Amino acid sequence: LCNDLACSSPTILVLDSTGNVGTFTSIAIDGQDRVRVAYRDETNSVVKLVFCSNAACDSTLVEVVDGAANGGFTSLALDSLGRAHISYFDASSGNVKLAMCDAALSCSNPTLVNVTSSGAGQTSLALDSIGRARIAFYDATTGDLKVALCNAAACAVRLLVPLDTFGDVGDFNSIDLTSTGLVRVSYYGASQGDLKLASCNTLSCSDVTVTILDSAGDVGLYTSLQLDAGGRASISYFDRVNQDLKFFNEAAATGGTTITTLDSNGDVGQFASLALDFTRNEEVRVAYFGESSGLKFVSCNDALCENTAVAAVDSVGLVGTHVSIALTPVTGLARVAYFDRSNSDLKLAFCLNPGCSLSDVRTLVSSLDVVGQFTSIATHSNGVSQISFYDATVNNLKLVVCGNANCSPATVRTVDLGSDDVGQYSSLVLTSSGEARIAYFDATNTNLKLAMCQDSNCLTSNIVVLDDAGDVGEWASIALDSAGLVLVSYYDRSNGALKLVQCLDQACSSVSHQLLAGGGPGMPNVGQFTSLKLDSSDRVRVAYYDVTNTDLALVACDDALCTSKTQLTLDNAGDVGQFCSLDLSSAGLAHVAYYDATARDLKLYIGFPPTNPITTTSTTTTSTTTTTTSTTSTSTTTTTTTT
Repeated sequence: LCNDLACSSPTILVLDSTGNVGTFTSIAIDGQDRVRVAYRDETNSVVKLVFCSNAACDSTLVEVVDGAANGGFTSLALDSLGRAHISYFDASSGNVKLAMCDAALSCSNPTLVNVTSSGAGQTSLALDSIGRARIAFYDATTGDLKVALCNAAACAVRLLVPLDTFGDVGDFNSIDLTSTGLVRVSYYGASQGDLKLASCNTLSCSDVTVTILDSAGDVGLYTSLQLDAGGRASISYFDRVNQDLKFFNEAAATGGTTITTLDSNGDVGQFASLALDFTRNEEVRVAYFGESSGLKFVSCNDALCENTAVAAVDSVGLVGTHVSIALTPVTGLARVAYFDRSNSDLKLAFCLNPGCSLSDVRTLVSSLDVVGQFTSIATHSNGVSQISFYDATVNNLKLVVCGNANCSPATVRTVDLGSDDVGQYSSLVLTSSGEARIAYFDATNTNLKLAMCQDSNCLTSNIVVLDDAGDVGEWASIALDSAGLVLVSYYDRSNGALKLVQCLDQACSSVSHQLLAGGGPGMPNVGQFTSLKLDSSDRVRVAYYDVTNTDLALVACDDALCTSKTQLTLDNAGDVGQFCSLDLSSAGLAHVAYYDATARDLKLYIGFPPTNPITTTSTTTTSTTTTTTSTTSTSTTTTTTTT
């Protein structure tokens, strides 16, 4: 019994110690705070119920509810008179059964009802406003999730309705009802290892919506569901891969979209770059530029970013534009690449704590050239980073390959040789083996290009033209799908459109192009400042700036092939959405940092992208041309400043 909200000093009581007892527990509390617990007695293979005499549980009464059933998977609910109702699985008959106690403080003469006739499994019980039982259960014969709807409190007649029949689904179910009596059930999808939610849209469950809430690994076991007053789900569940207890909150994920101002001290928020710290509960980290304050860093200390800390990382000279952030995989500490405008250098900040209030600031590339614009940093699972950038003096795409986690030594490679002006709007990702994939803009030919390093040191690279149809390729953003194939979102200046290119093989010898937004007669000019991420099912999400309407917007593809999509305006309060940066939580919750040009603030959007398709994408497949180049390299020395 918890004695405070944090349960810091609970009272532990033994309720029953006769034999091997206490599996499949289910608890309920009556209107006088008296506890009731249903459970299985393993020694005698019976269903039992314990009654606490008062809120402190000074004395107890234990009764056998069904002595004939080999009962398990119990679920307990109390009616308006405080009488216990218990659903459970009778292993002797293979039935789901319902026991209805005849009194509030005892269960000496319960009514027992066979709810199903065969092949059942785990159960979960809720009562509607007039005491009718709704029992979710796993049908072990068919591998389906079903619900039994009793027509009256006595449950003499029942309607059995399948809720989800896709694969082996329905284990570890938990049921609750909305204020209008609609059924919602959380459960485990064993075939895919997902946390799922079935939502009945009618009282008879004739129309059901099934949603995958979490598909990252093998998740969704041992679910426990509770609905708030608005019918939104809160679910605790088990992540078997990571051996973690997890929590999903629908109010934050769907109905609870939040827009937060992270920093309003001066003109701040341009060149924002966001990452989620998966080592610390997916907390937000954002590096960004302050017009009079240089490179800044904000860290959130909770899921909704209600508690933040802002740190000044580097304010020596005109520094902090062209920012890119990456977090180390083990410690979650940030590495921030950025441009020193005063000295025309590429710099790298090593955050020494999660909030980056302590950091090592290093000049990574210093020369007579103007280097360090259009930076993009990625960190491999071994903690070693690479950074792509544009050399504005020689108009080349270059890459820093760090020799170790401290980036000392560091080697600079010229990735795309030649006389063309290439390398602006670079976006970098690393393969599982550490080879760089860099999307970038060819300003001479107004093309979108891709550099594919052939080894982790990028001694050679293949250069692929991804799109040459018009003036295309600015604001490129790259990602790899689960098969390691490249996807790039980018701006089509010729048509004022947001586009997506997907490589169809590892060499990117053929690609598909898709129009995600804009591009038609009378359509708005959209697609600048693109930021691309894929969810755990390889579905595309792209945040971008709507130039015509000066809005922050997002495209969410409904499947991995993006055969349909949803376009959504995230924020339209003023001129908002430039310098947007997107990351996704393990449950697919979108986090977007961006610049509010009207208020000159850094803002954050948190919300769950909708999955209902409203438009169809246009797709074309083309072959690409590839050239192989040897990269040139120079070694660098770094200077370090501790702040």
